[in-house]
Amino acid sequence: MKRIISSIHNPACQGEGTPPSFRGTSPRRGLLQHFALLSAMVLVSILLLVASRAGAEPLELGLDLSPTFLQDKNYEAFSSDRLSSLRLGADLRFEVGDVDGFAFLPMVGYRYASDSGTMRSMVKNDLTLHDVLVGLRVRKGLQSWLAVFAEVSGGMLYADLDSRIQSQSDYRVTGDMGTRDRYQDHQFTWSACGLAGLEFTLSKKWLESRNVDSFNFGGEIGAGYIRRGDIGFRPGLEGGDENSLHAAEEPSWGDVNLSGWLIQIGLEFRFF
Repeated sequence: MKRIISSIHNPACQGEGTPPSFRGTSPRRGLLQHFALLSAMVLVSILLLVASRAGAEPLELGLDLSPTFLQDKNYEAFSSDRLSSLRLGADLRFEVGDVDGFAFLPMVGYRYASDSGTMRSMVKNDLTLHDVLVGLRVRKGLQSWLAVFAEVSGGMLYADLDSRIQSQSDYRVTGDMGTRDRYQDHQFTWSACGLAGLEFTLSKKWLESRNVDSFNFGGEIGAGYIRRGDIGFRPGLEGGDENSLHAAEEPSWGDVNLSGWLIQIGLEFRFF
């Protein structure tokens, strides 16, 4: 894998130029998009809950936080360390059968992660990851309030890279990495994940004593591994001034693999 940045033009000794008008997606807009996707999943779960009242299978909504420890040292160009510290997600699961106490729950899910890092003290990278997954969870009850689970899933990863380059002389004066040139790249790759852990909910006897038979609430904790395909970032110029690297020079940010170990902590909402 490539370990260096190639074809980056350093405008340290050239003129100041005029800050460009960029077309990139701002961090705030990215968060709004993430909130919109989660809101859409919540809305879908409510609609499916209404359908479940007519006799459909039980429905579950899971919301989780899953820090991921990436193994590729190249990821340090996109983060202060190799921990993808912000990975939020939501799952929709449906129980379709029970065999000898093992419940089978197909699922669809979405994960969002965002991080920032700096290369060579002059290139700031903002990396946003979107995972769309489908999979199967198998659950075995141990007590009325406790169960173990194993889950496998696979799908697609969409990576959005937003890089800003400024001369080192300007950085020393302004401390701002975002007023020079902007490069962007968007890449797709595959992903697969295995996860195992514990689930805990409110006791069924406790709920029955309060005449609650259509809802339960709980949490989960698990650990696993996510495997993703390699990504080679070759960003294109989106905006800049007279010091910008010409797009024909095809800069390369190198290759990175976003696989790693993860811990998952979440909440569960079950509708019957």
